[in-house]
Amino acid sequence: MRFTKKRDYRNKLRPGAKSLWFLLAFFIFIQVIFSVQQGALGAEFSDLENRSHVISEENKKLEDELIKSTSLLSLSEKAEALGYVKASNTFYIKIGDPFAQVIR
Repeated sequence: MRFTKKRDYRNKLRPGAKSLWFLLAFFIFIQVIFSVQQGALGAEFSDLENRSHVISEENKKLEDELIKSTSLLSLSEKAEALGYVKASNTFYIKIGDPFAQVIR
């Protein structure tokens, strides 16, 4: 009786299978890298959006302050506070009269 040796194919991989596993691992690795980069870009984009909203709100507040500070009512109040008063005597100059004439 002759004994033949059984071949164990469980632990051996064909040469094409090794390269297939290598390619699969490589593509999974690349996918993980792209996912991490995408997440980082998403976080940066979210931060930029938040900054944009904060700057827009600040811009609106500054526009409101500008409108309030340049209104005629606030300007007249500031003028009175600085000592400017409305003239009680108004002089009108005629075109033919000399400008340096003494008024008596």
